[in-house]
Amino acid sequence: MKRVVVLLSLSIGLLVQVGISRAELALKDTDRVMFFGANATLPVSYGLQVETFLRVKYPDLKTPFWHWGRAIPCTLADARPRLADQLEAFKPTIVVISFGTEEGGLKPLSQKRFDAFREELSAVIGQCTKAGAKVVLLTPNCPEIKRKQILTKMGYDRIVDGFAQVMRDLAKQHKLGLVAWFPATAKLIAESGGGSDRDRLTTNGQHPTPIAHALAAELLLDNWGAEPHEVAVHIDWQSLEASTTSGSIGATRSGDSSVTVSLKDFPMPWVNPPPQPRIIRPWAGAHMCRFTFHVHNAPPGGILTSVRGGRATPWLGQMLEEGFDMSTIGPLLDVEAVKTLTNRIKGKNKILRRREKFVTNQRREPEFVEANSLYRQAIAAEVAAAEKFIVRTPRTMDLDLQIKLARPTKK
Repeated sequence: MKRVVVLLSLSIGLLVQVGISRAELALKDTDRVMFFGANATLPVSYGLQVETFLRVKYPDLKTPFWHWGRAIPCTLADARPRLADQLEAFKPTIVVISFGTEEGGLKPLSQKRFDAFREELSAVIGQCTKAGAKVVLLTPNCPEIKRKQILTKMGYDRIVDGFAQVMRDLAKQHKLGLVAWFPATAKLIAESGGGSDRDRLTTNGQHPTPIAHALAAELLLDNWGAEPHEVAVHIDWQSLEASTTSGSIGATRSGDSSVTVSLKDFPMPWVNPPPQPRIIRPWAGAHMCRFTFHVHNAPPGGILTSVRGGRATPWLGQMLEEGFDMSTIGPLLDVEAVKTLTNRIKGKNKILRRREKFVTNQRREPEFVEANSLYRQAIAAEVAAAEKFIVRTPRTMDLDLQIKLARPTKK
């Protein structure tokens, strides 16, 4: 009841939420998407980021996602024996295949290895197609060869690009979807000039960081026709007039230096910020989610924003009129509902990793055949339950955003 009273006292009325169109999105509720790759499908990966984006941008989408990957680096030849089990268990309609980073094996350029990769990948494509799935090929990321002397000496970026070229050729030959991660990461590496450690797109010159994964997610989302997740909020400090392009809003004043902005049925941001600072601007994927807040007619000196129990985030005075993006930094990420959705997706992926561990290490003696089958059925039921749990998780939130004038620092 208290919440209702507050909303009735607001200075501005409610706005109708903007409808979300799925007309251009390639994915349908009847699709089942499987990410099949090396360590690229594990936590903080493009797979997690793609699923999280689609859940918040298209809250009615019921497409399930299945993530397969190993905690240790592996080649396509290592992973191929696991594919039949994955296809049988999940029955995907779309398979995103991502390999190539490990194929070079830190060995010199070799046409023989390119040919072997082509043969393995052709067989995997055929296996997926026979199972009734469309295939999307995600090329490997570009190595940062300046980070390791051996990579520079070998020209390892050219070697990995050779495997990327095999994927490009097969995509053209079989008329498959192609996500060109290699040239996109190569472009960012060139623009950063090698960059500092805070800039890095790889953890060790080879394996992608969350920033590189964000770029892969952006490219794949673009391939599927996903639209950016954008919200604009305007608040006038003097008049307390407020508007939002999604959900409803109102503002009340708490003294001369504080305003409470009440947001209801407000969409969740894409929980995609990589954990390290971003030097590359704009960082990969940034344009796919923008929650822009404008504070008009505010006194000079900047503001602090927070939600109850969260950290205060400062914003400079010149940012207030033009707008500041709170989708990747600031109090929205402290809202418990935002964390809940991501944690539930991560929880499902933990079940999938537990399944992979079981299948890899299961007892092979005939006495365990029935027990193994029952355990697989139990895990399948658990994954299905986790998917339903995710789908019914709220995608909007109610919150009170506190805006305070920043105190001028004493000289």
